[in-house]
Amino acid sequence: MPDMPDPAAFLCQQLPLVDEVARSVARGHYSRWDEVEEFVARARLKMVEDDYFVLRDFEGRSGLRTYLTVVFTYLFSDERARRWGKWRHSAKARRLGLVAQRVEILLWRERRSPEEAWETLTRNEGCTLTRAEFDALADALPVRPGRHVVEESVLESMSVPGQPAEQGVRARELRRLRCRTHQALARVLAGLGVEDRLILKLHFQDGLNKGAVARALALPEKPFYRRFERLLARLRAELEQDGLEADDMEDFIGEDASVPGADVREDTDALDWTV
Repeated sequence: MPDMPDPAAFLCQQLPLVDEVARSVARGHYSRWDEVEEFVARARLKMVEDDYFVLRDFEGRSGLRTYLTVVFTYLFSDERARRWGKWRHSAKARRLGLVAQRVEILLWRERRSPEEAWETLTRNEGCTLTRAEFDALADALPVRPGRHVVEESVLESMSVPGQPAEQGVRARELRRLRCRTHQALARVLAGLGVEDRLILKLHFQDGLNKGAVARALALPEKPFYRRFERLLARLRAELEQDGLEADDMEDFIGEDASVPGADVREDTDALDWTV
């Protein structure tokens, strides 16, 4: 950071802000209270790592609160991925909202019983769902079986269980398409600003809906929606310049993949989303 001779002293002055932003990021992801405090401690550690690199890298082009929100959002995402592995909400959970996404995590990611999940929501996280409402919401969500790793050569010869054979052909076409799309996306992302890359990461890689992304970054929702649509339009236009048709790309960058079992957005994990 320019004109900051003593980062340790500066950090001491800004520690209340560091804690406040870290708690806001963790609560925005429906963390339990103990997880929130654990993340605050991790955020403090991040501030002093590598000789106060986070502070030294702050160039003052945005407010410190905004900068810390971006840094801690990345940190939270990385910590959760390290602990639990990559996770994407189902399309149904995204449509039903944040509470449904939290229910899905409790039931299918953390593998809690319905009773444990409901008690966690109501007793620990302040959710006002009745048990009947919780059960109805849980029943509306799709079953999420555990993942099994197989060679891609095996996938190439498989059709989607319970679907016509032509959908298996479509899935194979999408897997070929994603290689080209991955290269084009890497080029587009390299030309975007830090916050725009973070917006796309949170939506497409981490599975947050647009409202959740706006809240995570402390951005006013109505202007954010317009910004998101402009960003998505730019993304599609630049991909089309690389010869990728918009109809085909919808399966990669749209709201949902049209072919069950062919989630080509998996390749976004390998893209450079970094700040």
